[in-house]
Parts: sequence; structure tokens; C-alpha cells
Amino acid sequence: MNDILTYTCLHLNTPCAVTGNLGAPFFNSAMKELLNLPDRIDADEIPLSLQLFLAQKRFVE
Repeated sequence: MNDILTYTCLHLNTPCAVTGNLGAPFFNSAMKELLNLPDRIDADEIPLSLQLFLAQKRFVE
């Protein structure tokens, strides 16, 4: 993953997400707020908003 792109995305005030080398998404605080994501996500109870985001990500890929 490009370090400059990651840094830029994570420090923007607009919603942004980047995907790491292993496919895990990283969200900035504006994106977390937009998707109404908690700070920690339990693997057994993934929020619907995150499920939809990941489905769209797979579709685009």
C-alpha cells in the first residue's frame, strides 16, 4: 500500500477508505462516522453498513 496515499486518506476531513495489502479496509474518522462504525468491530457482529461497503468493494474489484 502506498504510504503517502494512506496518510493522506486517513487525515482528510472528507470520507475516505483505503485497502491494505491483505485486503483489509482502513477508514478515516469521517468515513467511520458516515458508515456509523464503532471504534472496534466484533468479527461475529459486522455492522450492516460495513457489510454493504465490503460487498461493493468486491463488486468493484
